[in-house]
Amino acid sequence: MCTLSEDHEGRRFKSLADMCRYWNVSYQTVWCRLERGWSIQAALTGDCEKKLHPRRGTKCHDHENREYASIAALCRKWNMKPYVFYNRKKAGWSLREILDTPVGEGREK
Repeated sequence: MCTLSEDHEGRRFKSLADMCRYWNVSYQTVWCRLERGWSIQAALTGDCEKKLHPRRGTKCHDHENREYASIAALCRKWNMKPYVFYNRKKAGWSLREILDTPVGEGREK
């Protein structure tokens, strides 16, 4: 089984971000795919969704599989500032926890 620091071909990386750069895939795309249960190989080599607009983000899905044009659009729908989304993600929260936990409340222990 692969860890997030090792790709499906056995290459080791310091972080998921480094792995994404190597494979030339958006971190957000890979992260969303992994949250939906994709294998590391599928998340890295699957067809990357094209950007809807060159200056806007890549398509993303919430935990209910609704598609959004970007993380910012997802955050607007869920009444959340993008920095809250990214801080929670950085803290290791699941996508469901990030979106279902009201802003200002912590995660249940």
